[in-house]
Amino acid sequence: MLVKVAICDDDLSALGLVGTSVRQILEARGYDNPEIETFPCETVLREAIGAGHAYDIMFLDIILPDGDGIELARWIKSKHHGTQVIFLTISADYAVKAFSVEATHYLVKPVSRLDLEEAVDRALRTFSPVQTLQLPIHSENGSVVKINIDDILYIESVGYRRMIHTRTTVYEEKRTTLSRLMDDLERLSPGKFILPYRGYIVNLDAIKTVSTNRIVLENDDFVLIKRGDFRKIRDLFLERVFPQE
Repeated sequence: MLVKVAICDDDLSALGLVGTSVRQILEARGYDNPEIETFPCETVLREAIGAGHAYDIMFLDIILPDGDGIELARWIKSKHHGTQVIFLTISADYAVKAFSVEATHYLVKPVSRLDLEEAVDRALRTFSPVQTLQLPIHSENGSVVKINIDDILYIESVGYRRMIHTRTTVYEEKRTTLSRLMDDLERLSPGKFILPYRGYIVNLDAIKTVSTNRIVLENDDFVLIKRGDFRKIRDLFLERVFPQE
């Protein structure tokens, strides 16, 4: 089983130390070749998650030079609720607030190997490995292509074609109807996609802003909103960004 780990800390020495120790701990427990990525600041980590990366276990410094680790954890949980968050900090003062975002553990620096092992073991007992949910579509030459649903920004119906806009490219689907694509997406990830306007499917997690008559996506494309649906769509969007505890 592949385990994906992210470590975000502006202390570069801590990044290296925690990364090395976590790798050793996971390998000692039978998790061969774990994927461990390190991030020196919140901005870079947000960019990685925005690009579709997901992690099983995440170590976060609470005090970051460009943000708040607790609010960062809240945002990460809204994207991937199954991610196990372990906080790293120089003070125990934030413990109560940290556990308000369902933290798996809270470690005070300098972190001992024993404490790190306990935190990793606790995460391994509770996490569900990140699943890459994929939508199969029929390409122009007749072959089937699987698209990571997290990469989909929106889908539009143009004549007899469905244009699937992802973060990197646009796919053309000619065989499957828009309603069938929506049914497939709802089955894969209930509540993640909406139908804001006739002929469109939108990924709630790819929305940048919602106004009274349109949705603006991460790539700055926009999709209109049916008259009278603004509040409903706004509320769905806010629930994804700020999930109820």
